[in-house]
Amino acid sequence: TASTSSRQGQAAEIVARFEGQKPYLVIKDGEPVVSDAPAAAPGKPVEALHIIVWDPDERKVIKLNMPFWLLRMTKGQPIKLSSNDDPGGQHMKLQITADDLERRGPGLILDHKEATGERVLVWAQ
Repeated sequence: TASTSSRQGQAAEIVARFEGQKPYLVIKDGEPVVSDAPAAAPGKPVEALHIIVWDPDERKVIKLNMPFWLLRMTKGQPIKLSSNDDPGGQHMKLQITADDLERRGPGLILDHKEATGERVLVWAQ
């Protein structure tokens, strides 16, 4: 559980690390697409993928820190995301792979804000 002010402070701190960098993915028509943002650190090793999701209705922050070796186990398949709230629902299929993220190197992957206050931050470290 987190207050809006603590969540905003945490998000601002994370985004400040990537000042001037455009996210690799943007949400268009509800789907993630690769942006035209140049790579921030091409060729540098990626050790982990970090995800923070803020749900203002429930005042909850969900944090996921995933070691990159786990993503490499997808063996070139596009990354799939789904919500536990809808186990029978469709996966959001990203048209990127672990290899794409690794070639891009560490940096901001997604910084998405909904009009309702939800926010998703994803970055590779």
